[in-house]
Amino acid sequence: METKTYPVEHGAMTDVPIYENHERGTNWLAKISPNPSAPGGLDREFVERGRGKYYYLVADLEPGTPVEFGADYRTSGGRKRPNRWYGVVARVATDAIEFAPANDADEAFALAEEMEDEIPTINRLALKDERDALVARLAEIDEALGREWVVVARYGVKMVARGNEATIYYRDEEIYHGEFYAAGRVCNAKIKEVRPRRKAVPIALSDATPEQVWLYAVSMYDAGYGDPLRGDEDMQRRAERYRKMMEENGETTISYDVLEEWED
Repeated sequence: METKTYPVEHGAMTDVPIYENHERGTNWLAKISPNPSAPGGLDREFVERGRGKYYYLVADLEPGTPVEFGADYRTSGGRKRPNRWYGVVARVATDAIEFAPANDADEAFALAEEMEDEIPTINRLALKDERDALVARLAEIDEALGREWVVVARYGVKMVARGNEATIYYRDEEIYHGEFYAAGRVCNAKIKEVRPRRKAVPIALSDATPEQVWLYAVSMYDAGYGDPLRGDEDMQRRAERYRKMMEENGETTISYDVLEEWED
């Protein structure tokens, strides 16, 4: 069985089969199952998105699960150009995830059935119960020792735990104190609230890098449609061709997406 492997860090994919970078793009990863009354004949359970270099949080995906990657693009005239990639989860590890690719959803469902006998059954509920028991015991030990530790510190949000309780700080000001898992939910929600967002930034065409010119040409001129890139040199060559065309058309400014700066 052919599989494709993608890197994983901290439970999130750092590379994906398809992705649309333009602001008019719509991207997702979803677990799928047949449903004749749903859009496209599929029920979709969307996987949580990551931020920054992290695409999707996949630590909880199980082998044998059919999935759909979406990377749709909508032109300036409102025409949607769908782009989908189908497969079945073959292996999930701390540093990588493997998919068995499929041509369409039906093939993914069939492949998932073929894989059922090859995938060991794992009692995930039992493992979670065991983990929770170990975490609770560790909390009891830490409480007895009077130990505090920083669970997470990101974007000015800090979660400090002691025993079964934890305190959440934002820019060194306490915003919540309570049971450990409830505090974890507050912490995650605050991080999502304050994390940097992507925004479009204008740049002079003459100062733009080949990659910025190419991504702009993809979004505005449908560059590369039906003719995929063949490496960095091909991208640079095509980007310079589009740069020359835009200059001849009188364009002086393009835009590209960046993450907003976060001030500590």
